[in-house]
Amino acid sequence: MRKRLGSLRIKDRQFDVKDATLSGRVNASGPIHWSINVGTHGAIFSRELWEPRAYIEQYRSSARSMDEFLGSPIVIKSGSDSGRQPILPGSSVACLYVFEHDYTNENSIHLTGNSENGLNMVWQAKCVVHWGKKYGEGLDLHIGTELEFLGFSVDAQDTVLAGGVFARSFQTDGFHLHLEPGHQGYFFLPIPGAW
Repeated sequence: MRKRLGSLRIKDRQFDVKDATLSGRVNASGPIHWSINVGTHGAIFSRELWEPRAYIEQYRSSARSMDEFLGSPIVIKSGSDSGRQPILPGSSVACLYVFEHDYTNENSIHLTGNSENGLNMVWQAKCVVHWGKKYGEGLDLHIGTELEFLGFSVDAQDTVLAGGVFARSFQTDGFHLHLEPGHQGYFFLPIPGAW
C-alpha cells in the first residue's frame, strides 16, 4: 500500500499526491531561485485520464535561512513573470498541467516544518483546465501535502567556490556539501533534523 502524502483538488475533483518536492538553485549572484513540483496519481473522468501536475519554477526569494523562508508565505499574483506568453524554459512561472500547461493565479503557498524532519505545504490558487464549461477558467486549486526538500544546487566551479557562493546567499547551518559522482555541479543537502 502506498503512503498517502496529501491531495490536490481542482474544483470538486481530488487526486492523491504521488510526489512533491522543493529545491533551490544558488547562482553566483542574486537571490535563490526556488522550485516546487507536485505530481499526482491519475484518475479517469468520462473516459479521460486526469493526472494533474502543479509546479513553480524560478521563484526568487531573498530569504537567507530556512526559518526565514518557511516564515514567509509565497504569494504569486500572476503565474507568469511577464504576462501571457508561451511557457519558456528558465522563466519564473507557477503552472498547472492537466491537458496542457497553463498559469495559475492568485497563488498563496504556506510551508511549515513537520515532526518527521520534513515539510508540509498548503497551496491555494486559481487555475484553468480546458475541459468544457464546468472546468474552464477561474477554478479553485487546493493542494495540501507533505513535501520533500531536496536541497540546493550551486552554480560554482569547485568546492571552495561552491561553499563561498552558498554562504553569501544562505545560512549554511543544517546543510552539507555533496558532489554527485559522474555529474558536474555541487549540492548542499539538508541534514535530517537540523531545522
